[in-house]
Order: sequence, then structure tokens, then C-alpha cells
Amino acid sequence: GEMGVGVAMRLQDLTEEQKKAYNQGWHRNAFNQYVSDMISLNRNLPDYRFPECKNVTFRSDLPDVSIIIPFRDEAWSTLLRTIHSVLNRTPPKLLKEIILSDDASTFVHLQKDLEEYLVHYPKVKLVRLKTRGGLIRTRLRGYDVSSGSAVIFLDSHCEVTKGWIEPLLDAIASDYRTVVTSVMDVIEGDDFRYRTYDIEKSAPIGIFDWRLIFKWDRKSYDKPRYLPVGSPTLIGCLIGVSRRFFEETEKFDEGFFIWGGENLEISFKAWMCGGSLVVSPCSHVGHVYKSRLPYDWGNTTQSKTLERNLHRLAETWLDDYVIYHKQVCGPCKEDIGDISSKLALKKKLNCRNFEWYIKNIIPNMFIPG
Repeated sequence: GEMGVGVAMRLQDLTEEQKKAYNQGWHRNAFNQYVSDMISLNRNLPDYRFPECKNVTFRSDLPDVSIIIPFRDEAWSTLLRTIHSVLNRTPPKLLKEIILSDDASTFVHLQKDLEEYLVHYPKVKLVRLKTRGGLIRTRLRGYDVSSGSAVIFLDSHCEVTKGWIEPLLDAIASDYRTVVTSVMDVIEGDDFRYRTYDIEKSAPIGIFDWRLIFKWDRKSYDKPRYLPVGSPTLIGCLIGVSRRFFEETEKFDEGFFIWGGENLEISFKAWMCGGSLVVSPCSHVGHVYKSRLPYDWGNTTQSKTLERNLHRLAETWLDDYVIYHKQVCGPCKEDIGDISSKLALKKKLNCRNFEWYIKNIIPNMFIPG
């Protein structure tokens, strides 16, 4: 796995005991844990940046940052590799802390073993939810104990690369209302090969459909490639924001259940409430995209949870355009809870309406007849 090369293996060459571990890893994680465990927690990766990115001089007053990593029953190797990549590739003067926020994990290795391992890393703090709270609430638990001027919410199965943090913090320092993300490269779930996103002529940006499902699109460069590129939305793997703007916009909506919707929520808030959202072509972060979401959904299902969250999002932010969401979201009968405080926030911050967002930020959005 060194330098991002995938691990080649043949299942038929494994012993029965090894095959059992291999299958169990896939079942638990929806990626090849067996291969991940073979790779160094400190594996080396190439410098994936454009040549011009390596010559950029960033401002000297970059804010310090808290990296908040929520997790629930994560594999040991992917979680620790995420931590070590941040420690190894983030300048100490910028890295205030890493906050591991545990969503009531049940795996044995994430209990005492993890606590004893982290003793050797004073910049890494561990907080735990006593009962299952879901991704959004787990992120917020980590945020509550953080102290950095900027915060980055990072998934627990990532690897950051050289020079990843400075472009993100520079964008935030230029305007505290800027929400940022990286180029999210792919770490293949079967062999853990690091595969870069092709950004030679265009940058990856986020859009969505009327179900409010995130989708990728591309935007051709109209300025030097080392500069941030505006994006209508972002994916939830990495979300960077100043503490000040996150507080002003009242953080994430705690009315979302378990998983889904918060990435579009912060995207809409950024653009509509006085800020912006950018992706930095000079910042590369690899993410293991799982073949499914191996989560416990309690007494409901993934589809019902996501449908409810997205309907809540639509009723809060889409204004009259909510009719297009209702046309495609199925019955839309899930109880979305009270959104009066969210509507009051829009008024308090004098946020622009969704029609402005459509016309100015995503003008090519398909509007049903």
C-alpha cells in the first residue's frame, strides 16, 4: 500500500481462518478491512498537488484548527490511519487538536485499547456519547469540546495528503464566512489504492437533484488553478468552517436523525446567509467510499431516515421550490419535527431566499415544468 499503491491479493490463496477474517471485515465495514490491516498506519503517499500549488505563499496569520473525527464502530486500521495522516501532514502550529467523537461504539478494540493507544498522542482527545446519537450529534459532541479558531469535520476513514490544510485555512482566513472542502479523492475499498480525482482541466463541484441527493459535477477553471473554486454544495466527508460562522449559523440541525442532509444544509446556509462555499484544488484528501452504510438504524431504515431528514431540509430552506422536492420524494409523510427555530434563524440572519440561490449559484439546475 505504500505510495498509494493497491494491495493485490487472491482469495484462493488464503487459509480458511484468513478467509473468515476477510469476510468478517467486509461484513462489518463494507470495505476490505483485511487489506487495510496489512497497510502501515503511517503509509506514505505521493504529493498529488498541481506544481503551481507547491509555490503558493499563504498568509502568515492562518487560524489554528480543530479536526473533529466522528466514528461509530470503525475499523482500527482506518481510524488510526486517519489520525496519523493528520498528525503527519498538518503543521503543528496550525493543528490545535484532533477530537475523536465516539457514537457509542460497540467494538471491543474501540474501548480500552483505543484509550491506551491515544495516551501517547497529547493532541488527540477522545469523547464518547453514552447512547447512540447519529452522525450529526456526534460531530456536535466533538465540536463542544474543541477550541480551534477553525474546525474541520473529517470522516474516520480518510487519508490527508501533503499540503492539504493550508489552502483550506487560507480560504477561511480570507473571509470567515467561507465554508471549505478539499478535492475528495477515492481510496478504493477493495485494495486501498489511492485514486486521484481528475482535476487537470476542471474542478469537482457539488450539486444535487430535487430529492436533495448530492451529486458530482465539474466546473472548468476560469482563473488560476491554485485558487478556490465556488461550489453550490459539498459532500459530507470533509467540511471546514470558522468557529465564528458555524456559531452564527447555529451549527448543524440537531433535528436530523442519524445520517444525511447536513452537508446540503450547511451548503445552503453558506450561500444564502452571507457566505460562500469553495473547493480547493490544492487540497487532496482520500476517502474510503463504502459499498453500503453498515450502520444500525434503530427502529427505522436508512431510506426512511434519509427521506425524513431531506424533507426537513426542504421545508426549511427551499421556500416555494419545496413543491419540486415533494414531487419526487415519495409520500413525504415522515414527521420532520419542529422547524420554527430554523425558520427564525433565516429571518435573523437576513438570509437570501432559495430563488436567489437557484438563479445565482446553480443557474443550470433543472426546474420541472
